[in-house]
Amino acid sequence: MDKFDLKKFIAEGKLLKEGEGMIGKYIETTHPDGYDMIMSFSMPNEGELDLDYGTLEEVLEIKEIDGIKVYIVYI
Repeated sequence: MDKFDLKKFIAEGKLLKEGEGMIGKYIETTHPDGYDMIMSFSMPNEGELDLDYGTLEEVLEIKEIDGIKVYIVYI
C-alpha cells in the first residue's frame, strides 16, 4: 500500500463525495485504497459509532495536519 497522504486527500476535496457525508460530527468517506473510514476532528466515541468497547483502539489512527489532530477510524 502506498503511503496515504491525508493532507493531499483533504486538499483535493475528496472527503465528501456523492453518496457520502456527515454522520453526526463525523465524516464518512472512502480511502483511496478502497476501504471505508470515518474522520473526526475530536476523539470519536465508541457508543456513537456503534463499536464494542475497546474496538476503537484497534481501528483508530491519529494524524496531525497543520497543528490540527485528525482522528481516523477504519471501518
